Amino acid sequence: MIHGGGFKIELNDFYRRLAEKYSKMFCGATVINIDYGRFPEHQLPSQMHDVVKVYLHLLNEGVNNSDIVIIGDSAGATLAMTSSLWLRDNGYPMPNHIVCFSLWADATSSGDSRITNAYTDPFYGIAKHKKIEDNLHLLRRISKYVLNVDRTDPYVSPLFGSFENFPKVTLICGTAELDESDNDRVYEKLKTVGVDAELHKFEGMCHCFQLFSFLPESKTVYQIVKRRIAEE
Repeated sequence: MIHGGGFKIELNDFYRRLAEKYSKMFCGATVINIDYGRFPEHQLPSQMHDVVKVYLHLLNEGVNNSDIVIIGDSAGATLAMTSSLWLRDNGYPMPNHIVCFSLWADATSSGDSRITNAYTDPFYGIAKHKKIEDNLHLLRRISKYVLNVDRTDPYVSPLFGSFENFPKVTLICGTAELDESDNDRVYEKLKTVGVDAELHKFEGMCHCFQLFSFLPESKTVYQIVKRRIAEE
């Protein structure tokens, strides 16, 4: 499990409780919560290497890769995808399944939803009185994380990677979030190369809406995840 928080929030009790929820969902499964290095002390893609180290440690301890599911939300979803790209590119066994909530996959901010959902996403959107074209903060929001790297590097922006020989992937996002088009485009690339991928989009939902457990949509999301993993 890889927590979100824009690469700058540390592992906290909220995510520890979420890990307990996952464990109960899957009959007492062990959940490893990865507390990767954070901005500004650690720049991308060092967080990806933190995730890879934990994964390779599990393999060295005798855990079968077919028994591993990687789940991440927001920045954690980015790391779920980039670390899996790195594992494949370097010849290591990949996890059985990757689950991404509100995947941020494009550090260039080129997706249409950066504009169309600018006023609808309460997490990363802008106030209604502001003009999109004048709000450089919107389009440069992630610049601080990628100061010295190529924003199209797949280990930073998984959208620009190739997904041949990827395991099963489940993508979940809302239609009101800035990252909607990131999920759309990653899904299309996954399907193009024959990956067993599903994209579930929830009307009017914002970034990482599944974290709000009181929402009916949140309950549905976890039912989807449970079904997908039970298919293994």
